[in-house]
Order: sequence, then structure tokens, then C-alpha cells
Amino acid sequence: MGFGSAGEPQPLPQGDQQPQRKEMSFCEGPRHAEQILQVLNVYRCSGTFTDMVLQVDSSEFPCHRAILSAGSIYFRTMFNGQLRESRQQLVRIQGIGASTMETVLNFVYEGKAALDEANVGSVFGAADMLGVSVLSKACVQEMHAFLQWGLSLIAFP
Repeated sequence: MGFGSAGEPQPLPQGDQQPQRKEMSFCEGPRHAEQILQVLNVYRCSGTFTDMVLQVDSSEFPCHRAILSAGSIYFRTMFNGQLRESRQQLVRIQGIGASTMETVLNFVYEGKAALDEANVGSVFGAADMLGVSVLSKACVQEMHAFLQWGLSLIAFP
């Protein structure tokens, strides 16, 4: 016998009967996801549990195919299809600089990107090419803000 919510005895499940399971959330809000992403980025930076390497210029970035696929249409298409890159351990990326790729990877893994006037254009180009739409939109907003700031300096020297 078990006890119900009012304290009266309830029969326990017999044989094949399973007790009703109630889904409970122990991790409310975005904090849980943020912590997991931070750990995955630490794993990326240390090469832990990575299953492929992106080569950009002369730099190599150990990565996780699942994370890249989740964050980028380009990589999702590459790894889900019959392209030879879907089976390669080393994938070369052309047209993106190493520091730009580092910024994009930080965004894919952690949702954060350090953007400034010097890199926002190249990061936008890479994010657009790789299909990281949230980062592309953030770059457009930043370019607009930099432009507005520059225009205000011209209007009010």
C-alpha cells in the first residue's frame, strides 16, 4: 500500500502496471543550457570528445560535428549529405580567416561573439556563408550601430 495526496492508502501497481511518472523540471530557465554550452566550448578548445577538425588557413579547430550541425545550415548540409567531408576527419574551409572562424565558433558553441568595427564585416560574411543566421543578424545590427555612431561624429565634431 502507498499513500495518496490526502493521506489515504492507495493500492500499489500490480504486475505490468507502471506507476504514473510525472515529468519534473529541475533546471528552469536558460542557465542549464548556458552551462552545457560553456562546457562544450571548453571541450572544443581542449580537443576533448571532438570528432573532426576544421582547417582554416594554417589554423586547426577541433570541433564536434553535432554542435556544428546544430548551429550552422552549411555544416548540417555538409555532414548529413553524401559529401566526402561528411566522412573526413579534417575539413578545409576556404574564404574565412582563422580569427573570424574563432569568433563564429565561439558563437556557435556559446552564443557569444566579440564584435567590433574591425571584424564585424568579416564575421558577417562568414556567418552568412555558413548559415548562422542569428549571428548574421547581430552583425547587421552592430554595423548599423557603428554607422550611426560614425555619422554622429561627422554631424557633431
